[in-house]
Parts: sequence; C-alpha cells; structure tokens
Amino acid sequence: MDAPWAGIRCLPVKLRRRDSGEETELTPGLVVGRLAECGLKIQDGSVSRRHAKLERRGEQWWVVDLGSSNGTLRNGERGQEFELRGGDLVTFGAVAFEFVVTPPTSDFGDEISIEDDSAPEVHASESAVESVREAAPAISHADQERARLRQELKQSKRSSGLGDLSQLSFGMQLLVGLLAIAVVAVVVLGVRYLSGAITSTA
Repeated sequence: MDAPWAGIRCLPVKLRRRDSGEETELTPGLVVGRLAECGLKIQDGSVSRRHAKLERRGEQWWVVDLGSSNGTLRNGERGQEFELRGGDLVTFGAVAFEFVVTPPTSDFGDEISIEDDSAPEVHASESAVESVREAAPAISHADQERARLRQELKQSKRSSGLGDLSQLSFGMQLLVGLLAIAVVAVVVLGVRYLSGAITSTA
C-alpha cells in the first residue's frame, strides 16, 4: 500500500548512504561516480568513474546505469534502469544507499485545521495513520531484505583499478591493449630463451 503522501507533487527526495548516513538531495540529471565532477562522488574501487545517473520522469525518479563495471542494483536486482520508490535500496557497485522520500510536515495540517470545516481533515488524518499502520508489516519485511543484501555486499569482491575499461577514452584503451600485447610478447620470448638455454646445456 502506498504511503498517504504518495500522490503529492515535488516532495524532497534524497539518497542516504547506508554505511555513513550521509544524505544527498537529488536533482534531475545527477551523476553518480568517482570523478570529481559527479554530483554524488563516491570514492570506492567498486564504483565506476561515471557509474549511474538519476532522472526525473514526470512525477517519478529513475536510476539509469551508465555502463558501469559492477552494475547498479535496486533491492538486490541488477538492471539497466529502475523506477525508484521510497525505501528502495540502491547499490552502486558495493556501496548501498536508501532512496528517501520526505513526507509532508505537520505544519501543513495545522494550517488546514484553521478552516471552519476541520472535521473532514481530522478524518483524513485518521485514515493516514491507519494506512501507515497497515504498511508496517511490509516495511518490516523490506528492512529484513535490506539487512540480507548488506551482508551479501560486505562479502562481495570489489573490482580492481582497471575494472571499468569501457569508460576510458579510445586512446587509453589502445594504450592498455598495446601494453598487454607487450607483456605477452616478453613472456613468450622469455620462455623461448629459457628453453634454448636449457637445450644447449643438455
């Protein structure tokens, strides 16, 4: 069941990092990654230079993977893009965030209660409380799922420094390829040299 504020427009939304509690308010087009120019910069080897992007589509928020090496997950499921809902666990590489939707404050309700016909507002408030109570078991189950995912993430292997070669420029990819060929050639020549030296001494 959706929260009582599910249909309200333009609510503040944030990503809250699970290991530190640090929060980042989202803006359309926010890029997540290791580069300094990323709106949400994550210094972690499992995160690509430009890992993912947050998009606003109508009233919904989406996370779109930008070809990262270790992928983007929502509640443990990997994919190219996901629609986000309050409470979702979003994971970039091995770094997990909670998608947080800030509910309306009580000040709004206080302003409405000034009007003469306040009885319907009291009824709406009771309905909202009842909706939250009904949603409590689902929230508890979601918390259990997140705890399980955090344990799996702690045990996952993080990528090494060149994990996201696809995001390097063409020149850098060419240089890495040439270096790899040179290393293989040196190994092959070394093996042949050793083989010849052993044969000559035999």
